[in-house]
Amino acid sequence: MKFLLAYLTTSILFFKSNLIIAQVVFKTYNQEIGTIQSNGNIQKINYTFKNNSKHPTAITRIASNCGCTTSSFDKRPIQTGEQRTIQVSFNPIGIKGYFKKQITVYFADSKNPVHLYLSGNVIAPENLIDGYHYVLGKLQLKNIRATLQASEGQTFMRTFPLINATAQPVKVTLSSDIEGILFEEAQITLAGHETYELPIYFSPKKSQLVSIRIIEKKAINNEVALKVIKDK
Repeated sequence: MKFLLAYLTTSILFFKSNLIIAQVVFKTYNQEIGTIQSNGNIQKINYTFKNNSKHPTAITRIASNCGCTTSSFDKRPIQTGEQRTIQVSFNPIGIKGYFKKQITVYFADSKNPVHLYLSGNVIAPENLIDGYHYVLGKLQLKNIRATLQASEGQTFMRTFPLINATAQPVKVTLSSDIEGILFEEAQITLAGHETYELPIYFSPKKSQLVSIRIIEKKAINNEVALKVIKDK
């Protein structure tokens, strides 16, 4: 009798688990983003779904088979008939050619996750030097993004390794409209194939956290103008 009761309980829970997942319906399970450049632009893709079951549910966690994707979602309960969106951010750096990534979504009261897929094709810049991922004019950088945080009266410094990828000297000018962003020098000249640790300082008037990104403002001949902007 106890065995039968345990079997029935397990069967009911398994049935409920499958029923919830079967009735959480996504508009699409596969997103194709086409051909993109590996230039540091993060692609943001939305997956919209609706809870058509008779019970509230919630997303407990989202996993991916690649560190190139991160997901953001609302952790609050999803009521019957409610529609929600999962936003997946894809960073193409380090990926070349065709790709297909899997995003696994886990819902409460269900052992069976939902599998979403993201595919496309990445074109990487030509003649990248080993270890460098971004091309800004005649320069190549290992990274162009950072999160800076400093308290009032403090200064935070972050360095960005870069290299002059040509045999000729390159003049680099630096600027930013972000309050608190400072440079040791607003203009530097790099010899051919010279490496450099670009220091960027953050000294806000009050405690603050800011996400930044380095972009190419202008590139003419052997001159490159770099600008530090807020990263969205």
